[in-house]
Amino acid sequence: MKLSNEHAEDLAQVMQALSSPGRLLIMARLDDGPCSVSTLVEDCGMAQATISNHLRILRHLNLVSGHRDGRQVIYSLFDQHVQEFLNQALGHIDHG
Repeated sequence: MKLSNEHAEDLAQVMQALSSPGRLLIMARLDDGPCSVSTLVEDCGMAQATISNHLRILRHLNLVSGHRDGRQVIYSLFDQHVQEFLNQALGHIDHG
């Protein structure tokens, strides 16, 4: 694998973001389907401010996306690459 310095920096930021159990719980929930912040609060057992902070970081790194539905924002994983990455990582843990 060839990795440029720029890509190494970008990948390190993504890996750092994924080092948070809270962010992983959010992403795992979003792997089940799109939902609102209030659903994430309920399903992940974290405070709304904590969820919002995690989502801000995940959105900045293009790991999740959000679209407005009336007064709510509905969040989902950014694309299938993110879903595959999470599933590969989980498979690696389960394999060991």
